[in-house]
Amino acid sequence: GIINVVLKEKVEKGFSGVANASMASNESYRFDFLLNYKYNKFNFFAGADYNDGNRKGKRISKNETYTDDTTYYRNTNGDRGRGRVGYGVGAGFDYYLTDMTTIGVQGRIGYSEFNGGGTSNLHNYTIPESTDTYSSNISTMKRGGDYYSTSLNFQHKFDDRGHQLDGMIYYATDKDDDI
Repeated sequence: GIINVVLKEKVEKGFSGVANASMASNESYRFDFLLNYKYNKFNFFAGADYNDGNRKGKRISKNETYTDDTTYYRNTNGDRGRGRVGYGVGAGFDYYLTDMTTIGVQGRIGYSEFNGGGTSNLHNYTIPESTDTYSSNISTMKRGGDYYSTSLNFQHKFDDRGHQLDGMIYYATDKDDDI
């Protein structure tokens, strides 16, 4: 389910905000909020988010390879999964130079992680001369790290029909580590 709470709409002055939350049956969760404070020619905003998503599944495969007198079989079954975890905070402000022109600055910092892995059970055999081989494989992977971004934005509206000029200078970096 998703919850979307709008505190105020089209605010000329004062506080406004929005919060969202969701939960899925596969143990996935997400939450975020954004708060705004508008005063005269300034709009200040700050927010945060958290997500924890899991994807679980099964794997099954059956392979056959044929030669002149022998058929090679390889059967595989097992479990696998992937997940993503992350959180961040951000803040910034907009300054209204005129009713038609706005500049803004914003920044964001956080952490993001991706993980995956699974198990495989293999059975190899041949026909007519049967040689059975059984093996198992367990794999894991994790990659994650801190990130941050910042941007400078510009917008000028030319008329009421949606014509506008937008510009942005954006910088972002992250530090991912394979774990």
